[in-house]
Amino acid sequence: MTTIDRALDYELVLALRPGVSLVDDSANGRIHLLQRGVWQYNQAFEYPGVDYRRVLSSAAAGEIVRGESGVIGIRHDGAISELPRESSEFVEHLARDGWLTVTVCAGSRRLYAIRPLRELPPQCLHPGPESGPPISDTEISRFVVARREIGVLLESPLAPAHLELYDPDVASIFARLLSGADRIEDPVPGLAARLVRDLSVVGMLAAVTGERTEPGIRQWRPQDLWFHRRSRRGNGGYDGLGFGRTGWGKELGRSEPARRASHPGSQIELPRPDLRALCTADIPLARAVEERRSHRNFDDSNRVRLQQISEILYRSARVRSQYVLEGTECLSVPYPSGGAVYELEIYLVARLVDGLAPGFYHYEKYEHRLRQLPGANSAAAQMLRTAAAAAAVRQMPQAMFVITARFGRLLPTYEEVPYALVLKHVGALYQTLYLAATAVGVGLCGLGAGDSATFETTVGLDFTEEGSVGEMIIGSVAERS
Repeated sequence: MTTIDRALDYELVLALRPGVSLVDDSANGRIHLLQRGVWQYNQAFEYPGVDYRRVLSSAAAGEIVRGESGVIGIRHDGAISELPRESSEFVEHLARDGWLTVTVCAGSRRLYAIRPLRELPPQCLHPGPESGPPISDTEISRFVVARREIGVLLESPLAPAHLELYDPDVASIFARLLSGADRIEDPVPGLAARLVRDLSVVGMLAAVTGERTEPGIRQWRPQDLWFHRRSRRGNGGYDGLGFGRTGWGKELGRSEPARRASHPGSQIELPRPDLRALCTADIPLARAVEERRSHRNFDDSNRVRLQQISEILYRSARVRSQYVLEGTECLSVPYPSGGAVYELEIYLVARLVDGLAPGFYHYEKYEHRLRQLPGANSAAAQMLRTAAAAAAVRQMPQAMFVITARFGRLLPTYEEVPYALVLKHVGALYQTLYLAATAVGVGLCGLGAGDSATFETTVGLDFTEEGSVGEMIIGSVAERS
């Protein structure tokens, strides 16, 4: 086990968060800190008498320290010069508002860092030996995730900060906490109590019975709360370095085209409806919305027709036009899509379709045609059985749409939110298909889950490149559906 000189004092090193820049409004006696990124955020400060440039350049260089006495100073060439009261208050303000990373050190050794996501609890700024709650009364929150970065990074959707553990002694203490130990031998005086305090104040420690009994928390699975909080700005995942449409994937040197490469197999041209006639003769939108229903039972004596499926696809998912925006191929399609990237594809699994042989098909949205995937009939039957179970019915549907996402169209463009966008797009496509089916007189039902493994194996997809994200069953409406 690594040892630390027990005579060393603890200190905090305060440094500007990555991505923060300074805008000096000296004419008005203000300074603005600007967080770069698509979601820019700035804050103005007014502290008369503060040498902003000196304080912030020192913070950017990691030269601001706070010792156990609470004095804030600047370390330069091994010596520490104490800051004036106004400058110290300015540093505390920056730290409380989440502009500074707080690194706990003992001598020259970095122990762990507190990386704020938003306002930082004031206890994290106290270098003194204040203790946290008794170890026997707490446990590591079930929402905490540990992963490797420079050190071991601890994250939680409930926490206003990440903790990064650098020192083996600190990692050892965390491992003991994780195992549920009610007593920890302190490798360095005060280190365990200090770590427990900081884990507690940022919400990574929970009362032994708290998360198991509190209704609001108990209803969440860790992965669900993580997904929800991580894809919303400032709520537990976003650290200010990249959120939203950043285009970070340009560094990968690859660009996924808008048009999907064709599958092998024979193609089937689909009839196109007369949109001009539909614009005057179609049912009103209000009626389509009011009459929309989820139909799970279908009349197998009256098969859904290929012409009906063709019209639903044409009205909902065909490509109307393509253009290039900032180097990205964008599309115009009837349903909305973030950034106009349109990563979704539609596959048709057919059992009883008048005018179409049973099988597995891909909808080629540029040409408005189907392409049959050879040798997929047994998998098609399995997927239809799974769909019936998901819809809580015994009868297999006459057909189903499988919606996939080509992740390379979206993931390199957005950070933190791309999969949330995929699901939003699936919902938009669901509703568009629903309304088109209502107008055409066909039954449709969106499913909450599907057999992605069978689908990916059958089609021969790498699920990291393209995977199923939605399913809808389709057929002619039975009297009771």
